[in-house]
Amino acid sequence: MAISKGDRQRVIQLVEQLPDESLSEVIDLLNNLLRQTRQSQPLISSNSEELLLQVMGRRLLPDDQARLDYLREQNESGDITEAEHQELLDFVSRVENEDAERVAAILQLAQNQVEVDDWQYLAKRNHPWRKQLYVKGQKLLASTVWQDMIANEMSVEEAAENWDLPLDAINEIIRYCESHQDLLKLEADEEYYHLVEKGVSFESKVAA
Repeated sequence: MAISKGDRQRVIQLVEQLPDESLSEVIDLLNNLLRQTRQSQPLISSNSEELLLQVMGRRLLPDDQARLDYLREQNESGDITEAEHQELLDFVSRVENEDAERVAAILQLAQNQVEVDDWQYLAKRNHPWRKQLYVKGQKLLASTVWQDMIANEMSVEEAAENWDLPLDAINEIIRYCESHQDLLKLEADEEYYHLVEKGVSFESKVAA
């Protein structure tokens, strides 16, 4: 059923006529309806790589993140007001929705990437959002080996000895990671964001 502009204006007028004590109930109702509408719609409706990358790059603005951190501190200390508590719930709902959209975008991008190579030493593992490959039979990410090689300036032979893997496996890991750097970076950014959301402070660790 189509809603006319006049109907929308009528709704606004009715809301304006409500007493203050009823407005909070209306706001809660509208927020619930909005959440239900978002949940009933597909998170990602496009296969466009550019759009998927934009979705995965969405983050809270610095001011919003600072406000969220403050509200969490107030909630943990027990000094939060009723209005601040509702604001915190709205923030949490927003963050959860954006997290779900980013995960869906990562999954879609991974599905769009057709693997043309028959990897001998690498395989997929079940994970809520991570789609890069692991060393077969281990919970070892291919990128972990590759990044360790770069950070410690290891040769293929040194990496093979360090990780107790065949030389061919190390060469395959290098080939895979070099050809999937966009995916590896996106997943690294996603992991960092999840840690920040949980309150992990990287600055304090560096300072220590």
